[in-house]
Amino acid sequence: MAKLWLFRLSFPLVGRFPSAFYVLTWLAGWLIWWVFPKLRQQVNSNLSPIYGPNLQKKSGVGPEVVRNIARYYVDLAAMPYRDFKKFNRTSVTFSKNSSLYFNQLMQEKSVIIMSGHIGNPEIALTALHAAGREWLEIVEPLSKPLDQFLSQVRSYTGAHVETNGMKGARAALKQLRKGGIVALIADRNMSEKGVCVSVFDRHILFPSGPWQLARASRATVFPIFCIRGSKGSTKIFVNEPLQISYTDNEKDDIQKAAQQWATIWASHLKTHPTQWSILENFWENHRCG
Repeated sequence: MAKLWLFRLSFPLVGRFPSAFYVLTWLAGWLIWWVFPKLRQQVNSNLSPIYGPNLQKKSGVGPEVVRNIARYYVDLAAMPYRDFKKFNRTSVTFSKNSSLYFNQLMQEKSVIIMSGHIGNPEIALTALHAAGREWLEIVEPLSKPLDQFLSQVRSYTGAHVETNGMKGARAALKQLRKGGIVALIADRNMSEKGVCVSVFDRHILFPSGPWQLARASRATVFPIFCIRGSKGSTKIFVNEPLQISYTDNEKDDIQKAAQQWATIWASHLKTHPTQWSILENFWENHRCG
């Protein structure tokens, strides 16, 4: 409840003056990094498999992780006040070949946009709105009042929002069967069940639900990752689409597709590790195999 009231009190101010608060996140990153030693330990533990032995030589990496998480909350606060048509003209760019795949996405029916906690894919999805498409966004569940508040905030991007769960799964399947778009995050497993994949010489459990959804709906999966630039700008990386197999071995179909996506996810994480906004003990909590 305290977090909800903090958001309600701060979002109107932060959202109206995001540029100033993006600047303040630089200082906030250093302060939070040095005040909370457990957080330092956790961030370094998460980054260790990505950087390897070079992590200790990378000064400023940890505070930058914290800054990017703070910048995400500035993004959220700005959503009700941001002119997204102007934002997409001035602050959103596509990487090489991404425009081609994005145009393909716009023509497809039954699409799952699958991203991870890298940068802020929610902001980049406003490119769909600018191009005249609607989408359903599946988000991680929080407390009900906080879910309601943040769903309303996210709706300003043009998204229809449902929380992850049975209701969200039904809504997503319905959306896909009528030829729509569903956007979700697939790099954090929220249940005891999942699909085991290999990245950075680790075996981790990713959620199997997104792949069960893709298989049941025959949807095309577009891996999309977004990298934060300066002053809230975003660069979109749209990878080659994936089509999950439909054989007699459902478990094998899901595992192969999840591994393909995980390899793409790991390549973006390797290139932009400080934009990964996970603070839990990721490699321990999600290990498998």
